[in-house]
Amino acid sequence: MPPRFDSENLTLGLAVADLLDPQTARSLGFANRGGYERLWLGQAIHSRYQEEALADDGSYRREVTIRHSFEYRGWQVTIHGRADGLRTDPDGAVVVEEIKSVRRGVQLAPATREIYARQAALYAWMLSRESRLEDLNAPPVRAELVLIEIGTDEIERDEVEVRLPILDALVKRRLATLLREHRSQEEARSARRVAGADLPFPYPIIRNGQDEIISAVEHAVDHSEHLLVEAPTGIGKTVASLYPTLRYALENDKRVFVLTAKTLQQDMATTVLQLLNREQAFRSLRLRAKAKMCANDQVLCHEEYCAFAKDYYAKLQHDGLIHRLLDRHPTLLPDAIYDAAQGSVVCPFEVSLELAGHVQVVVCDYNYAFDPYVALTDFRDDESLDDTILIIDEIHNLVDRGRGY
Repeated sequence: MPPRFDSENLTLGLAVADLLDPQTARSLGFANRGGYERLWLGQAIHSRYQEEALADDGSYRREVTIRHSFEYRGWQVTIHGRADGLRTDPDGAVVVEEIKSVRRGVQLAPATREIYARQAALYAWMLSRESRLEDLNAPPVRAELVLIEIGTDEIERDEVEVRLPILDALVKRRLATLLREHRSQEEARSARRVAGADLPFPYPIIRNGQDEIISAVEHAVDHSEHLLVEAPTGIGKTVASLYPTLRYALENDKRVFVLTAKTLQQDMATTVLQLLNREQAFRSLRLRAKAKMCANDQVLCHEEYCAFAKDYYAKLQHDGLIHRLLDRHPTLLPDAIYDAAQGSVVCPFEVSLELAGHVQVVVCDYNYAFDPYVALTDFRDDESLDDTILIIDEIHNLVDRGRGY
């Protein structure tokens, strides 16, 4: 869940992950690939370690929720997170544990170790600052990485340096960046609202039947209702559905996903979006399947085996590729993304996913919303769809797809 800004009440809610340097955090994406099996294995290892720690140490607590609130530049900031483990050492110090499972015989990459250590240090910082608000003589807080080797259960403990003044400065610097980005996004939203109100229908006349669809779509989005449209081929359902949806989305800061079963339908939706966007009032993106966007000789998403995955985020930041693509292409098409990403030696598919978070409309296959293995982060179980509008083309095709999922 992204940072939660309330500009009216000047409150900001953050997770610990929001405080991490995005360049370091994003570089972990490739190294941690492995699907649900790897996730479940890691969870099982964590759980077994925690159960044993609970049995051996009466002071041990697991999955501890930590919150810290403070004022920053007129904003009331609340940071929350959940520490893997907390224990009290014989000297009275409280130790925050960040537990990770690691592959046998493989050393953690420096960037990976850095982010794990930073997470642990931030939990210790939160706990220390919050406890000192209540008691100036509160015990010291330390942090520790607990690395458990898969297959052997061997445990390596690495103490993490917790320097509170330095962490104070790092947190404030990150908050300054987030607030600056928030102001920029607010200005862009304001411009889109004006553009949405003035968005013209892309053709000289509205055909018979289209007016009825437009009216029905307007009512549906205004009242957050589902709408099923059935109409003859050739009546212009795509534009009659997209036009009122886009007007509403731009005026109300919503995102639109156009989901289709076939490439031809994606072609049609993309053409309509280009007609609607003659004034470049919004950005749209068309997603292509991962296998067709892979620039490596085989789909093997790991920094050790793919030059386009290695140092992905560092190269992306240095090159400014995302901003360049957004500036040059109001309609972001797969071929343009592929060529630009290949030239910067970064993964074209990952660049597509990166761009998806910056656009107002995404055109893609059903899979990216409904297949639990490949769905975008927007459609994970813990994500809200309150700000999302789905246009599902030829929805009868979703029945067999759904059974397949």
